[in-house]
Amino acid sequence: MKKFFIITLLLGTSFSFAQDLSGLTTENYGGINRAIYNPATMADSRFVVDFNAFSSYNEFGNDYYRINLFNALMDKFKNNTKILDYTDRILYPDNHNQFWKSNEIIGPSGFFNLNDKNSVGLIIRYRYLKNLNNVPGEIYGQYHDNTFDPTQSFAIDKASYTENSFMQVGIPFSRVILDKKKRFLKAGITINYLRGLENKF
Repeated sequence: MKKFFIITLLLGTSFSFAQDLSGLTTENYGGINRAIYNPATMADSRFVVDFNAFSSYNEFGNDYYRINLFNALMDKFKNNTKILDYTDRILYPDNHNQFWKSNEIIGPSGFFNLNDKNSVGLIIRYRYLKNLNNVPGEIYGQYHDNTFDPTQSFAIDKASYTENSFMQVGIPFSRVILDKKKRFLKAGITINYLRGLENKF
């Protein structure tokens, strides 16, 4: 029962993260998660008050390594193997493989309607982004499998690595400008304070 609960939790988490919160950022009930990308949505919102205590999004992707996540997780819990060592993995090595990682944490945030036409809110958010580009897949595979020979000759052309993280504190404001039956217009603006935390390249 315990293993079943853990597997269900991990699968639910993975499926939620896979969408980059896109379901929340496009629907009418997205609340502050939607207002982060489009502050105008707060005005005339389905919510009078919206509060987000904590939410997180994590993603790791590449064009080198592909697995069936469900089968890999089942194999991990049955045989206690590492997901990256899953035997049914499919590799696509070339001279320009890409790897990326993204993390977003939204802290206590929300908004409320001042009246029928105006809304104001608060956004507290942390972002982390990492990119590794133009890496030979065969070299990465040798490194992962502990078969890499540092004395061998190899060439890496136009490889690049970037890593950034920052904090965002924003105050979004939105207002209904025009509301005449078939004509409806609202606008929004966010005043942001951004603080860089880390930068590597």
